[in-house]
Amino acid sequence: MPTKKDNEDERFVRINALMEEYRVNHENLEHYIRNIHPGMREGRDRARQGADGPRKHMNSARRQLKKSKG
Repeated sequence: MPTKKDNEDERFVRINALMEEYRVNHENLEHYIRNIHPGMREGRDRARQGADGPRKHMNSARRQLKKSKG
């Protein structure tokens, strides 16, 4: 039969394990926010800039097509 002291020790072991797990996850998250996320944002901005290019090109092509028809 486990004593009250045994139960407390077990609980502390469990709490410490959870706290360690939280700390590791938190560090991973910090690393992700600092290093990986800004790069993703940068890439998205670059993609958005690139998306304007073909559209501009298409508009001028349509305009020329109308001129040649009319």
